[in-house]
Amino acid sequence: MGATRNLLLLGGSGNLGREVVRAFAKRWRVASVDVRANNEAAKSITLSTSRPVSEQANEIRNQLTSFSPRFDAVISVAGGFTMENIKDQSLFANYERMSQVNVVSSLLAAHLASELLVSNGLLVLTGAAGVFKEGHPAMIAYSLAKASVHTLARTLAKSSELPSGTSVVTILPEVMDTPENRAAMPNEDFNKWVKTDKVAALLRQWAEGENRPSSGSFLQLKTVDLKLVAELK
Repeated sequence: MGATRNLLLLGGSGNLGREVVRAFAKRWRVASVDVRANNEAAKSITLSTSRPVSEQANEIRNQLTSFSPRFDAVISVAGGFTMENIKDQSLFANYERMSQVNVVSSLLAAHLASELLVSNGLLVLTGAAGVFKEGHPAMIAYSLAKASVHTLARTLAKSSELPSGTSVVTILPEVMDTPENRAAMPNEDFNKWVKTDKVAALLRQWAEGENRPSSGSFLQLKTVDLKLVAELK
């Protein structure tokens, strides 16, 4: 049996994050970072988003000191979604929230990967299929936040500051099958939605070197005939 591998997961207490922890737990040691604890992870770090981002980064570093000095994969599945148009009074609050949960989490993942990822490791960010090519006028805050994540991913793929051989991969999920989405869209065909457990299993395969996409890849995740398909964009 090979040496145990380590995963640093941002967003480990969300719907997808919990599935990622479960998918990796048997073969990996997982350190989960989120605003809520995930007791299924080997290490759970709870952050306060009211603190400056630099302090959040330092808190993660400090708590990882006794866990592992290096990680084989860093994955960010933290995120959130809002809908609003340019006239809505909620626009500014939503923009701040979307920036925090989507952009800041991705920046933290990338920054920590530059320090903690092993050579030939994997860095995964979470974009969005629906606003990949252009934004949506009814989801301005979300569009702006995810556009920033997509830009960050393209920039990182060209960076020389990540450990040698790092693969930067961005997933672009279509609608995820979550309790919140089912409640918001009860009349949709849930069989067409992306299953979180299947995404988690795919991420583990990539982390273990199986069919890992090349660095700089953007993969649209969709369900076709009840199967998860990762389509290169």
